[in-house]
Amino acid sequence: MKHVILILKGILFGISNAIAGVSGGTIAVITGIYDKLIYSISHIFSDTKVALKFLIVFFIGVAIGFVGGNKVISIALEYFAIPTSCLFAGFVFGGIPAFGKPLIKEINIKNIILSILGIIIVVGLIFVPNNSWKTASDLVFYDYLLLFVCGFLAAVAMIAPGLSGMMFFMLLGYYQVFSGVVGNILDFSQFTSNILVLIPVGLGIVIGIFTASKFIEYLFKKFPIQSKFVIFGFIVASVFCILYKTNWELDTLMIILGIVTFILGASATILIDYFGNRKNNVTELKTE
Repeated sequence: MKHVILILKGILFGISNAIAGVSGGTIAVITGIYDKLIYSISHIFSDTKVALKFLIVFFIGVAIGFVGGNKVISIALEYFAIPTSCLFAGFVFGGIPAFGKPLIKEINIKNIILSILGIIIVVGLIFVPNNSWKTASDLVFYDYLLLFVCGFLAAVAMIAPGLSGMMFFMLLGYYQVFSGVVGNILDFSQFTSNILVLIPVGLGIVIGIFTASKFIEYLFKKFPIQSKFVIFGFIVASVFCILYKTNWELDTLMIILGIVTFILGASATILIDYFGNRKNNVTELKTE
């Protein structure tokens, strides 16, 4: 039964990582597996038996949730691009108050500059050529390098609550390509083009988890407040960038649906944070 519950938590984690704007790290915190996940990844070589026992079962669920989630999302982006993009932007926007509230008492000129720097970095991604029109069979060497970068950044975001790994795929214009490949992973007629996408992304994720994760862990220990202000800048700018990169067709119905899905996305993130904080508060009371 314990393994079944862990698989279910993995499915939820996988679905969350398939959605641009939803933080897998936040979901891990809410479901109570964040510490165990970070420990297993960080100690996979020093405590291999314990780490693998957790990771193998957990990632069975992650694979199910991630593949299924991407299948649904790729269809949604194809037929409802504006409402789907607005939903993602809403997910990000809804996380701004919760992430920013603890930082209010730490506001000063230096930290504001760090947030502005974070905004500039993410907004700079707007000037990366938009590749959302491409399919897996249209990619060239340059695209594979950027897919590696997407995988690397996604791995970093996976372990940082408040950040979304798929957000980077969307900002760099490869979200539809990647979600399409994952959603059609069992279509062997496209095996070659699919595997050529999965290899650089997979390499980026692996290298990101075992290198950048250590660096991020160091930054959060050494400069916790400053790191959070930079991430706050990332999150704020991401809302603008996702909406900017959306193909805004003059379709009144789609725009109205977009407003509705934006509100729904923001509400969902706020509720996730609320229940996450509630769980943390209950845990703190039990340990006092």
